[in-house]
Amino acid sequence: MDFKGVGRLSTEFDVLVVSNFGRGHWLATDLADKRLKVGLVDLSERFARWTPEDREGPFGFYKSEGLQATQLERLTEEDYTESCPQGFVVWLKSGPIETQGPLAQFSFRKEGFPEAYIQYLNQAENLKSDARQNLLGQIRDDDFSKTWLVHLCHQLASTRFHLNSRGSQQGAPLPVFADHMFRRASRRGFADSLAWCESKGVQVFQGAEILDLGIQDRRLESMEVRASINGVLRAKQVVWALTSKETSRLDSRFLEKLYQSDAVEPTWSWVRFRYSIQDNGATQSLPPRFVLLQDIYSPWTHENMMLVQRTVRSDQYDVWVRIPSLQRFQQAYLDQLSKTMLGLIRERLPETPCELLAPPQEYLYPENELGPSCYPVYEPSDLEQLHTKNLKNVFWDGPEYWERSDWNFQLSHHAELSQQVQAQLEKEKPR
Repeated sequence: MDFKGVGRLSTEFDVLVVSNFGRGHWLATDLADKRLKVGLVDLSERFARWTPEDREGPFGFYKSEGLQATQLERLTEEDYTESCPQGFVVWLKSGPIETQGPLAQFSFRKEGFPEAYIQYLNQAENLKSDARQNLLGQIRDDDFSKTWLVHLCHQLASTRFHLNSRGSQQGAPLPVFADHMFRRASRRGFADSLAWCESKGVQVFQGAEILDLGIQDRRLESMEVRASINGVLRAKQVVWALTSKETSRLDSRFLEKLYQSDAVEPTWSWVRFRYSIQDNGATQSLPPRFVLLQDIYSPWTHENMMLVQRTVRSDQYDVWVRIPSLQRFQQAYLDQLSKTMLGLIRERLPETPCELLAPPQEYLYPENELGPSCYPVYEPSDLEQLHTKNLKNVFWDGPEYWERSDWNFQLSHHAELSQQVQAQLEKEKPR
């Protein structure tokens, strides 16, 4: 490669993490803690129209046994976090189901959930594979009226779309019996996260732009980057944490260099509306986060399933819904959907004035300006068509490679990825 220009710096790394929306921050620090030289190429400014709330997403996190102390530190070192005293909550027309608090056991008995299935959700993180599969076999064979909560906990944050009754076909469920937390995301908090990475020994290239990729002998050998310092970065191993659509948005040449196939289009996307709901006695009794579910038998999409979170203002709520990706930028569709959602919220809170405050970012900006969804959901068969180039030193990360999009799964996945990267570096050491 022939890079022309002055004032550029060539820097050697053991590992480069190419990051977007905070992906891979903990991974980078964990590798740096192993005395490796790690660089973090932050491309978030290439997708600058997304708000902090959109980047943070609708799922929150759970203080489960599987969450390491340093991972919890990563989640709390940005902005402040809040807890949900009632735990994970699903608000049905018949009333709420809570995983913590005095009403939890009552709501389970009321809905007729078998104790074995509740124990499965409570212990899924610690179950051995055989025990998990045995329980899942029972669950899939049982009546949906007794098993729907298990399927929901599998499907809610999943990156693969499955029908309600097949929600448990893939991955593990959210650890909904652990303390449920959520973060108050902000731009300053994101900057603090990058500073935290630097404090852990990671060299951060903030607001970077990748100008070119150098590939030789089936290795991603170099990366020309424009950031606070322009330079050619070289690394023994690279973690690429962007989706194929995000990669294509950066530069179509990068898609051709890294992938054998076209970018995969997600079938579904999570979008966020903001509503004003008057602060009164009815809303003060609401949990700060909950799933508003209309009908367990109808598809868990559109207005039938809304993920609701109170904002820093007690009279404003963010409401997330999963919609067809083809509809993301159709204003007439979003207008009608927002009205339908508003009507359903008013049914649940009949004496409480409420109105739409802000539509999704997709309503305000065209696709070429906003970019791919932060929280895409794919058809499994479509992901089977995604093929990367057979590069010896690249590890692939991001929603296309995750089972779920929540923080718990991301961090668990990155713990495994950290071990794989370290093992590959050890394998390639000169003997």
